Amino acid sequence: MLWKEPRYAWILLGYLWVIGFVSSIGRFLIAYYQPELSEAFHMTRSWIGFAWSANLLLGAIASIIGGWMMDRYGVKLVMMISSVLMVGGTLIILYATNGIGFFLGYGVVFGLAGISGSTANYVLTLQWFSYHRAKAILLLQSSGSIGIAILTPLFVQYQTLLDWKIGYASMLTFGFLTIFTTYFIIRENRPPSDKEIQPKSMPSERVPIRQRWHQLRAYASNPIIIVVWLALFSCGFHMGTVEMNLMAIHQSTHVHETMMATSLSVLGILEIGGALVFAFLLDRYHRIRLLALLYGIRCLAFLFLFLQWQASPLLFSILFGVTYLSAVPGAMLVAGEALSASYRSVALNTSLFILFHQLGGMLSGMIGGAVFDVFHSYQPLVLINLGLAGVTCVGYFLLDKRAAVSSLQKEMNP
Repeated sequence: MLWKEPRYAWILLGYLWVIGFVSSIGRFLIAYYQPELSEAFHMTRSWIGFAWSANLLLGAIASIIGGWMMDRYGVKLVMMISSVLMVGGTLIILYATNGIGFFLGYGVVFGLAGISGSTANYVLTLQWFSYHRAKAILLLQSSGSIGIAILTPLFVQYQTLLDWKIGYASMLTFGFLTIFTTYFIIRENRPPSDKEIQPKSMPSERVPIRQRWHQLRAYASNPIIIVVWLALFSCGFHMGTVEMNLMAIHQSTHVHETMMATSLSVLGILEIGGALVFAFLLDRYHRIRLLALLYGIRCLAFLFLFLQWQASPLLFSILFGVTYLSAVPGAMLVAGEALSASYRSVALNTSLFILFHQLGGMLSGMIGGAVFDVFHSYQPLVLINLGLAGVTCVGYFLLDKRAAVSSLQKEMNP
């Protein structure tokens, strides 16, 4: 035992963290090398955005299938299938000569590789950790951000030696290794009680169609749910813009490479620091008010990005970085509290919330490249992000005000 957990749990955590770290190469390459990829595959940036959107859509669908497969065949098999798909997609990209090949490799096969995704991390963490689950999940979430923070200055500093082909070749090598190491390293720790619980032990109740319709209307008209949907869509749109187009935005405004590398490293570091700070605050203070503040900070971040000052890249990275990883968990907590009072199971709604987040990312990926192709500038895209952050901030503020009024009325009329 080590810190009250099995030693293998920490070995597993390290292995999964390394996978997440190396996987961030793919995020970096698609963001940083858009001009080179466009030229190499004879495609427009809007086509790259279309491939990004397809990757997110197929990844969302594949993760649902992957979760179903994990319950029946185990996490190890699904992770190995994901590694095989990653190798296949990388090979297609390396040997393709046109945009169709890139779309097939990155958009389709890489998307299907999301069959494992974060689901495997979550399942294995729950199985092996009892006292440090939250810390383990946070560490796994930080792997990609740390990867971006380290890889960006590395590739910029040695750009004469490193290019997108070297990056994908590294992913190919690591993918082959992962197939074999996963087979020997991954072990599951399913409790015996899981096998004893059978679905047939749960009584089945038929709900009248009219009652279901009323429940659906009440659900869809709940102000908290509406704002959470908007917040997750906005967060997904912001995520798509930052991961897909931020480096291209800096390149289009002729930001110096040193400033670009510094700002992106700061972004990656503050993603982790901001997540820790907001995780502490969300457990102790009014969540809706904090989320309104969070999106207010994002408004300032995109305003600085739009103004194109000399320090705009760094200011954006600081302000957006501290909010990057906290919006989704915060929204989930708010929605969960709202649903728990009226519905039997909050977990059934999680996939719908994540879908709104993915839709935002898909739309951002599709619009970003098209905006540049039409306007030869990313300023309209930045304005859309600014508007979404502003509307979401107002939505959370109105929810907070509504909750304060309701609380006051209860005190006056006990």
